[in-house]
Amino acid sequence: DELGALARHPRVAAVGEIGLDFYRDLSPRPAQMAAFAAQVALANRLDLPVVLHIREAYDEIIALMEQIGLPRRRGIMHSFAGDGRAAAWGVANGFLLGIGGPVTYRNSRLPAVLSDCAPENLVLETDAPWLPPEPHRGRRNEPAYLVHTARAVADLFDMPLAELADVTNGNFARFSGCGTRT
Repeated sequence: DELGALARHPRVAAVGEIGLDFYRDLSPRPAQMAAFAAQVALANRLDLPVVLHIREAYDEIIALMEQIGLPRRRGIMHSFAGDGRAAAWGVANGFLLGIGGPVTYRNSRLPAVLSDCAPENLVLETDAPWLPPEPHRGRRNEPAYLVHTARAVADLFDMPLAELADVTNGNFARFSGCGTRT
């Protein structure tokens, strides 16, 4: 199949974004679930991690992965917006939580959710052009704004920004294999 052929390219580091998006329900849920199961199977055949797109569907994707089996190489729960139960499940099952701009929002529940996690369970993301951090909320997100997300997360864990950057960059390197090749 075409997706499998593309995913076999030596520069491909993961299969994704794959997942369930029930926010607008533009695709039938059974079709999304079938596609997700096929994409997890592809990731397993190619021994690649996954990048999960989950929107308004944390309970459903957890139940589906428990039914079909977890991706062998795990991956990242991209743009994580789940509750404490979803975070605990992800971490317990070897996923990294992708944290972006919403962690900086005044009414965000993410800081409380992340208080039960460790920096070793996180990667930092922009999700550009979407979800810019404060003070850029309402505008187009840019990669340069990641520093605002990083500062918020470093403050949450009461650690220096440089230390958080080292930890989360290391997490991404382990996920992707980047920086580990000789």
